[in-house]
Amino acid sequence: MNAIKTLFILLIFWSNYILGQKSMIKGNIKGLNNDSLIVKYLKPNESFKYGKMIRSKTDTIYVKNGKFTYTNIDNEPIILEIQSKLKKLDGGSTTRESLELFLYLQPNEKIKIKGHKEKTFIDYTVEGSEISEDFNRLRKSKLPLLIESTELYLIRDTMRFKKVDKLEIEKVSKKIKENWDLSLKMNSEFIDSNWDSHLTPYLLWYNGQLYKEHKKLSNRVRNGVNKPIIDFEIERKKLNAELKKRIKEGVIKVGVKAPNFTLKDIENNDFTLHSATYEYMILDFWGSWCVPCVQGFPKMKEYYKKYGTRLEFIGIACKDREDKWRQSVKKHDVNWTQLFNNPKDKNSDISFLYSINMYPTKIIINKEKNCRCL
Repeated sequence: MNAIKTLFILLIFWSNYILGQKSMIKGNIKGLNNDSLIVKYLKPNESFKYGKMIRSKTDTIYVKNGKFTYTNIDNEPIILEIQSKLKKLDGGSTTRESLELFLYLQPNEKIKIKGHKEKTFIDYTVEGSEISEDFNRLRKSKLPLLIESTELYLIRDTMRFKKVDKLEIEKVSKKIKENWDLSLKMNSEFIDSNWDSHLTPYLLWYNGQLYKEHKKLSNRVRNGVNKPIIDFEIERKKLNAELKKRIKEGVIKVGVKAPNFTLKDIENNDFTLHSATYEYMILDFWGSWCVPCVQGFPKMKEYYKKYGTRLEFIGIACKDREDKWRQSVKKHDVNWTQLFNNPKDKNSDISFLYSINMYPTKIIINKEKNCRCL
């Protein structure tokens, strides 16, 4: 009996310990009342990896009397945009920066948010996170600009709904673009004064300046929470340079032997190119994230129905998440061979092997495994 009591006490202690180790956000935003918030998040350690398209995941936070809690179950670094929705004239809804809460949640952090919501913006303060506090400081300096931009977006949506003259709409769009450029400039001003802030690498990446400026970062920041983003961007730029060189040298061209590879298909079976016996194959490099790729499926289905006895389409999903790839194949009822390119580096990357720099790209291969048309 004593042993059971001891075990019970240990379980309670362990449960409380685990709960105490989770990172958490507690918010109190007056004006939100009973609402739901959209959460878009990235995990740097997961999202910024070789061969991956950077895609945020989504979640929902339910608010009661302006209060909400969000717990990071995995307890790893996570970048969050918590968005409040704004109704449009056409009955739809939108989210804008002035209505977003941007946060970096690191392991074991407990972040507190206090603020209030008006029609077109949320004003808030953050406690408990150095990087989130830095972003909030920058955001407060930009808030009048963000509010003006949100109001301009609403004006433009209304004008489009009422079918106002396009020239008038373009004037509003021009002002929105000017505000966007000014927002990026304010990011740059923050960067120039805060090279030792953990927020700076993210802003450099957001502004498209990370590769060019990363050497100015302090060692503390360079090896901090944004290290995966920094490493990813450096590797991406180097890879692009190598890819351009391969294309210029004509590594893949008509008449050359198609490089062999083995990838898993959608049934998790191995597919090896040089073992295939089709008269012709069309390698289709695509991704579920690529709109033109998906838009091309209906025409491909027509050709497949007409010529399917003589050729086989070989879909090769690149820079994708496996779950999104599987969902897309099922949704669009794509019934030819589908492979998943999941490289750890350029040596195992089929898109690099075939010098692919745009999507979709199709390569025709004959029975002798020679490239016939690019």
